[in-house]
Amino acid sequence: ISFENGSEINGNAYGGGKGGDVIMKASESLMFSGADEAKNASRIFLETHSKAENAGDTGSLDISAKNILFSDGAYVSSGTFGTGNGGKLTLQAEDDISFGGISNDPYLNYFLRLYIGNNPENPKAAFGGISSNVHAFSTGGNSGDIAMKSDNLFLSDASSIFSTTVGPGDGGDISIYATEQFTMTDSIGTSDWSGGISTISFTAGVDAISGNAGHILLEAGELTIKGGRSISSGVTASFPGSECGKAGDVNIRVSGDVLLSGVNPYGSTQAVGSAIGVNSSGNSGQAGIFFLEARSLTLENGGSIGAVTYGYGDGGNIIIRVTDSLNIRGSSPMKIYSSEDYSRYTVQDCFSKIGASSLLPLAGSGNSGTVSVQAQSINISDRGIISTSSDGSGNAGDITLEADRLEMDNNASVTSESTFPENGGEAGSITVNADSVRISGSSFLSTEAKSAGGGKISMNAENSLYLHGSEITSSVKQGYGSGGDVAADSKFVIMNQGSITANAEEGDGGAVFIKSENFIRSSGSRVEATSARGNQGTVQIQAPDMDIAAGMTVMPGTYLDAEKWQQTPCSQRSGENRSRFVIEKRDAAPTPPDDLQQSPPVHVESLR
Repeated sequence: ISFENGSEINGNAYGGGKGGDVIMKASESLMFSGADEAKNASRIFLETHSKAENAGDTGSLDISAKNILFSDGAYVSSGTFGTGNGGKLTLQAEDDISFGGISNDPYLNYFLRLYIGNNPENPKAAFGGISSNVHAFSTGGNSGDIAMKSDNLFLSDASSIFSTTVGPGDGGDISIYATEQFTMTDSIGTSDWSGGISTISFTAGVDAISGNAGHILLEAGELTIKGGRSISSGVTASFPGSECGKAGDVNIRVSGDVLLSGVNPYGSTQAVGSAIGVNSSGNSGQAGIFFLEARSLTLENGGSIGAVTYGYGDGGNIIIRVTDSLNIRGSSPMKIYSSEDYSRYTVQDCFSKIGASSLLPLAGSGNSGTVSVQAQSINISDRGIISTSSDGSGNAGDITLEADRLEMDNNASVTSESTFPENGGEAGSITVNADSVRISGSSFLSTEAKSAGGGKISMNAENSLYLHGSEITSSVKQGYGSGGDVAADSKFVIMNQGSITANAEEGDGGAVFIKSENFIRSSGSRVEATSARGNQGTVQIQAPDMDIAAGMTVMPGTYLDAEKWQQTPCSQRSGENRSRFVIEKRDAAPTPPDDLQQSPPVHVESLR
């Protein structure tokens, strides 16, 4: 079945009657492509417009085929402008579902600009996909759910799956099942024009009220997100007197590997990385919970996972369960661009990270969420980050890392910090449970508070804890809060130019507790708990007294005199001032057949 050149299926409802259902089945492929002379892309409309109390709901959509292909920016739009509810949208394919291409569809471009702003790269562009919306000034209707199932699902050219509410109704849920591969690539503009999978609730004006954002469930064999694409659920109440409900939860279950890599290639002052997250902003409810389980998870070149609150609601928690390895490495490169008027602007680099943050720098701001990671190995390198933070009076969340092996190298960091300058929230605690921990290359694990108590750090490494040119530190920079305690418990604690500290500026120093069967540190290593103006902290080291020097072998002071076995150098040979050029065959080893062969014999007479 093929719909081409701006073909349209319309099941809209404008009164009390229900909109029509759309059911399509194909034994092979079902395709939507092309645009008409007015630039309208091929599309399906299922909308209800009546604001009356008895307004009809939209119909449902049910598409099933071997392959479902939407190209050239083709799309499905379902929504409510009144009290009616949106219908469920279902796509099922035996093999592939694919959305891609760009259109100049005027209807879709209008709503995209209204909801996510202008696209400076291509002002008339529109990306395809599926949207289920509660539109602005609607009167209570909910948007419908979206469900997609296939072996493979591909979203390119910013093609998106959206469920939004800009009214009092709730947004619908999104459920995606890709048994083999789910891939998102390619943005078509800056910021929100990256596109992706989103459930969103936001207010359209002063005193407006919007409902809850829907939940996202994604199950796949493999998951790949590149080019600044994203999966997210968020709520935003940015106008005075406006209110939003809660963000939805994001639940991702992948049997294989998950990769988030790279940033949106279109210029802006801050690079936007490929991301998965939950967020809350303004006078909104709390952000949702993010949960991911997979065989392995890799965040590289600016890829990130985040739970953020920009307002008074609490941030969401991040829970990651990986049976193999978690890898966080690298950042996007910093670039300098020149515009047509020859002015220059810089795109800052974007770090690969897992972070839960509260970013509103005001009293009454929400708490940041927590971060919990379980994996066989956790590898953080090249400025990779795991963090929680609070810029206001809310507390920073705790961080818990559990793994057989934790390795940090080349400016990697695990941090929890509170930065509000007066009466700020507490820094979160950091707990590491592992068999071995290696922190090297100017990496650090730290908690820090400007005006409150420092968070505690607990390092439980059954076999070894090795610090090489790196730090474990808990500190308070201002105010009278005490430095947090730092505890390290391991069979081997080895410090090579490393430091373990619990310091404070005006409050009391914290406490450092080290328990080990073998505590070894170099002369340049530091273990301290100090205060610049308050009481000094305490340092307790429970380890056997060892005299390492007693177990060392002293090298002999006399050396072998091999001079009598050396041949006399040419310059010292008496009575000889001539050099010689001698050609001899190799001794004892035949020349291999694949090696360079000797040239024919050369007579000395011919060389004179």
